Amino acid sequence: MRTRIVRLGLGLALAVIGSASIPVPAFADSQVVIGAGDNLFRTALRYGVSVDAIVRRNGLVSPDRIYVGQQLIIPDGRSSRGRPTASGGALAAASPSAGVETRLHVVAPGETLFRIAQRYGSSVESIAALNGLRASSLILAGQRLSIPGARQAAEAGVPPASVGSPAGTTGRRIVIDLSDQRLYAYEDGRLVNSLIISSGTAATPTPIGDFAIYSRYSAQDMSGPGYYAPGVPWVQYFTGPYAIHGAYWHNNFGLPVSHGCVNLRTPDAEWLYRWSRQGTPVKVQG
Repeated sequence: MRTRIVRLGLGLALAVIGSASIPVPAFADSQVVIGAGDNLFRTALRYGVSVDAIVRRNGLVSPDRIYVGQQLIIPDGRSSRGRPTASGGALAAASPSAGVETRLHVVAPGETLFRIAQRYGSSVESIAALNGLRASSLILAGQRLSIPGARQAAEAGVPPASVGSPAGTTGRRIVIDLSDQRLYAYEDGRLVNSLIISSGTAATPTPIGDFAIYSRYSAQDMSGPGYYAPGVPWVQYFTGPYAIHGAYWHNNFGLPVSHGCVNLRTPDAEWLYRWSRQGTPVKVQG
């Protein structure tokens, strides 16, 4: 009888200890607080566990439904420093971004995965996979997403070899390829962005050649034979009356529909305007 009482007392003591805020051994479960831009995929990578393990441990309804400030229990309490795997190796080698260039995108109000994928010349599926999301996942303004970079040639809008910036090129440079209706932004010879455009039609073609941005306006009224467009955003002239600018009046990007200027989606035009400078070289090729 005494033995049973001792065992019961020990069990109660352990239960009390388990519920108290006492540091636990390294092999025990640990806790993480979800920060802005976090998702289960990256959290799982950080701690060397699987998304399913976190979902099961916390009884989550969906791996997509986590929120800033939420406290999650991480199975096994593996440290983010060592990132151990089951075999004891470094998890970094298994990361989707290992050997792949990525860029950070902060979601703006009203953006969707589809629009973001189009902006970067990527695909919804590749962005979703890289960030541990489903293609149908809801994304929120302020959320941080990793965007597949230049080494994912099939999905990241990598330019043909003929479009690339010359080896050893320094500084920022814009290459516009009319054959695939894309604008490529390079920095020190490295592709940093790929944007879909609409160039001039056969009747009003975009001039081909080597130019440079010579005048810039955050907004400007534009007019010509048969058209008037007030408040055209993020205007950058590169030769004569021809400019790279945002176009809010159509959504036919990828097709030559302009009067000779290079049309971009407004968010893309803003990005390019803030990235480039007066004097930035512009090469237009067919």
